[in-house]
Amino acid sequence: SASPATPATPAPSLFITSTPTADGDGSNGHLPSSVMCLIPWGTDQVGALQYLRCDAAAALTAMNDAFRAHFGTPVDMDLTYRSYADQVVIREYYGARAAAPGTSRHGLGTALDVQEWPDVYGFDTPRYAWLVATGPDFGWSAPATVRADAPFPEYWHFEYSP
Repeated sequence: SASPATPATPAPSLFITSTPTADGDGSNGHLPSSVMCLIPWGTDQVGALQYLRCDAAAALTAMNDAFRAHFGTPVDMDLTYRSYADQVVIREYYGARAAAPGTSRHGLGTALDVQEWPDVYGFDTPRYAWLVATGPDFGWSAPATVRADAPFPEYWHFEYSP
């Protein structure tokens, strides 16, 4: 059995944001495109489009405007919406370090992972400090479960909770 630090299965070629489908039933990982919005500036490093639930997308866009005014660049996104099928693959790869399929905030369209660039967004960077301090003004926060002192810290993960 794999340890928490060792992936359980070989990595897929790339984890990217899932594209919502028209026929989603609204459950975690099955959100219909009618409740999802494209992030206006949002692509990841390979050009994959980014989607969030529309209220979360509007709040992120407002936060990004303030972020851009402060830093001169937009928030660099890696992953947003995650389909149920993609949650299964990620759980198989990361094991218990990933949310159980059907429980991920990404599957609700209310989670964002910034780029995993420790020198830019890591725990001791000005961008991370700004997101933690200012994000709640826009409904976005870094949950205690992913902070630096958590068992599986993730400086890149933020959640929308209005």
